[in-house]
Amino acid sequence: MAKQITKDLIADSYLRLIEGGNGDVNVTDVIRESGVSRQTFYYHFRGLEDLLEYVMARVAKELETKCVQEKDPKESIRVVVNGLASKMNLLRTIYNGSKKDLHKKVMVELIENSMRKRFVTGSELTRMMTVSEMELAVAVHAYGFMGVFLNALENDREIDVDAVTDLLYRLFSGKIPLIE
Repeated sequence: MAKQITKDLIADSYLRLIEGGNGDVNVTDVIRESGVSRQTFYYHFRGLEDLLEYVMARVAKELETKCVQEKDPKESIRVVVNGLASKMNLLRTIYNGSKKDLHKKVMVELIENSMRKRFVTGSELTRMMTVSEMELAVAVHAYGFMGVFLNALENDREIDVDAVTDLLYRLFSGKIPLIE
């Protein structure tokens, strides 16, 4: 248990540094912020990329859990959109990192899993489409959704959480036809 607490302490410190707008965080910064020794840091993580992967997986799991727990479908979409929008500095770090393709894949999987759990399983849409059509629709929208965030990063723009939430909700509630 103490190992997990220390690992999470390091991860929380890294996330605070990133969210504070410091895109050039190094191991020394994380050690200083978390109050652990260099040896303790390397006991838990191989380096910053390993730490980033851990943080991404944790953020993805938290957002997915919150999304599925939300009773209102539109609000469950808002949880994911707002959660990612609030992590733009983290997404920027991923976008500029050496393993950005791996980290983008984690984010797309988060979006796909959230959509599947919240909208696909047992929904009206599953009666309107075959399984392969639904999987294709989920993939298209997940990659499109991630594209909105990548475009915002590249152009240093804010995400319009309400607009993105509304569009995704209309798409997955069947108010905008996915496939004719």
